[in-house]
Amino acid sequence: MHNAVIKVGETTPQRTWVSAGFRAANSWWAFCVVVFVTKLLLLWLDPTPKLFMGDSGAYIWTALTGWIPSDRSYLYGYLVRWLAVWPHSFLPLLAAQALASGVTAIVFARICSAFFGVSNRLSFLFGFLCALDPCQLVWERYVMTETFSLLVYVLVLYRSLLYVRDRRLWELAVVQALSVVLIAFRIGYLLVVQVCTVLLPIIAFARCASPAFRNRSEARSSVTNPFSTGFEHVVVSVALMNVMHDAYKHVNASFAKREPAYLYDAGAHLAAVWAPALQPSDATDPRFRDLIANGDQFEIEHWPFSCSFMLQS
Repeated sequence: MHNAVIKVGETTPQRTWVSAGFRAANSWWAFCVVVFVTKLLLLWLDPTPKLFMGDSGAYIWTALTGWIPSDRSYLYGYLVRWLAVWPHSFLPLLAAQALASGVTAIVFARICSAFFGVSNRLSFLFGFLCALDPCQLVWERYVMTETFSLLVYVLVLYRSLLYVRDRRLWELAVVQALSVVLIAFRIGYLLVVQVCTVLLPIIAFARCASPAFRNRSEARSSVTNPFSTGFEHVVVSVALMNVMHDAYKHVNASFAKREPAYLYDAGAHLAAVWAPALQPSDATDPRFRDLIANGDQFEIEHWPFSCSFMLQS
């Protein structure tokens, strides 16, 4: 009898812990179902696709012909081909974007719970509000890359926080791989990716980092990390970025039948932004030098809005 009491006393805490784990898992599954059902219900209420020319036009043209835009990332155009051109309807594309937006909201809730100590109930509330965000709902209906690029970005953020917490090099490699997918959807994230390549290892090893992150990291790094300093992680991170981004440039070149590059109109856009500050001596090309010298004729003060079209022509 005494032994039976001891046995019950030993197993009860374990059963309680397992039961709590099942309840938490079930609540997360229920939250996911609610988010996806809400997204699909809203899509059923408003299934009308929306276009923003010429961004949407460029992506549709890529889907139809395989043409690679010289001033935009190309990956979304192929999604349009697979999810809209082949089914002969925009509805599968909009459904995929609605579900992708739902995943964004779920990952956001997971970030709140796993890394910032927010309770599950409050994390679910934040995630559900994210799912109902008007900007999210608007972009889900547009033939635009915002929904998929935001999903990849929040995945990059999630994996980055895992790396900061655990300081595992393979997590850093996952971050860099996801970052390449991110710029393939939207090149506007390139500067963010490049800055985070250096900052993530610095933050992970900085003494001023969050104590909770630092304590967990120190408990695991002695077993899993082959490097012991943040500087070595910075070197590895930069090397990974250069290798993966060079691969991206060559893939872009193979599609566009041109030299490797992120984009092919980047110079024109930079000139459009900085045109009012440019001097003829800044240009190495005599044609561009003459264009700057005659800036008054071409209303150069308005170039940030229209110069890229003039340079391309």
